[in-house]
Amino acid sequence: MRNRLCLAAALFATLSLSAFAQTKPIAPKRNEAILVIKVRLQPGVQEDFFKNYASAKKRGETITKAYLGIGAYYGYMSSTGSEIGPLNQFGYVKASIPKDRAILFRSFEVRLADHSNLFINFPLNLRFTVPEDTPYVYLGTFVYRYSDEYFTMLSFERVDEFDEALAELRAALGPSIKLARAVFKEAD
Repeated sequence: MRNRLCLAAALFATLSLSAFAQTKPIAPKRNEAILVIKVRLQPGVQEDFFKNYASAKKRGETITKAYLGIGAYYGYMSSTGSEIGPLNQFGYVKASIPKDRAILFRSFEVRLADHSNLFINFPLNLRFTVPEDTPYVYLGTFVYRYSDEYFTMLSFERVDEFDEALAELRAALGPSIKLARAVFKEAD
């Protein structure tokens, strides 16, 4: 029985799509993609108010962050909660490329004061394919505009800041870096 549990744990770890975030551009390893994304909330979040709800040991260091939920399109495992990073900055999420190169972009969420119980979830259920010629994929800049303390939505849109993202990548990793725009399709 113990061997079966160990085998199941190893299988789970192997099949899952791993993803790790960086706040600075990084070079991927073989069979990895770098997903470039930025999230904005407008108006800005009142950090001081939400820090009061964080645990006492985290109150001094908390900032609102965004998290990405992705997975292999034809797989069973997914990554939920891969950190994109602080709002209004490009995040660089390192993700394993599945054999068919198709990735499911399930959702992203904004955790207020980086508190897992205070969040806004944005379900998307989109898929895209990582191109063969570059591992760098720009997902977009997502802007959520709200009207009051209850985060009542005014608008939600994907803004194209591709040139800014490409310039930041090239400044960090060299002029030969290519960045591809994600072509989203609705997932089945």
